[in-house]
Amino acid sequence: MGASSKTKGKQALNKSHQYAAYGRRTPFPWLLRRHSKGAAVLSVRKEIMKPKISIITLGVENLERATRFYGEGLGLPKHDFEGGNISFFSLEGTWLALYPREELAKDIGLAISTQAGFSGITLAHNVASKSEVDAVLSQAVSAGAQLIKPAVEVFWGGYSGYFQDPEGHYWEVAYNPYQDLT
Repeated sequence: MGASSKTKGKQALNKSHQYAAYGRRTPFPWLLRRHSKGAAVLSVRKEIMKPKISIITLGVENLERATRFYGEGLGLPKHDFEGGNISFFSLEGTWLALYPREELAKDIGLAISTQAGFSGITLAHNVASKSEVDAVLSQAVSAGAQLIKPAVEVFWGGYSGYFQDPEGHYWEVAYNPYQDLT
């Protein structure tokens, strides 16, 4: 009697995972790289950083005003935290932190820049419809934000607009009909 199908499957699996460095086949050819002497060696990258952002920290001039804007104005759920000059908001999949700008720069080891303007970073909030884009922009403006760009149909087929929070951070509110990012 021959080996069971379970044993045959296990033997095939073990055989397919033997490394090319030993002159055998591998089911993962993209992991192979050539050694300087021409021998193929298995190159396994260890993923250290996971593909996620845990906390987004915004440096703010007025922590109380910013906390009120995000908590009361936009309705983000504030996390109770005692100790420290910082506010946390628990979001879906990440956290938003507000920290005095000068203290944040000091923590990083940077001199604080007094130059105002566009920092090169925007935050985005995606919603499920065009009407929700308009509603969120309206809510932000009612809470004290400045409307920077009213929502319009955009070149990539979506619908979006921008506001600037009271601390100068730019937010895009967008509806993407091709990718659900809500």
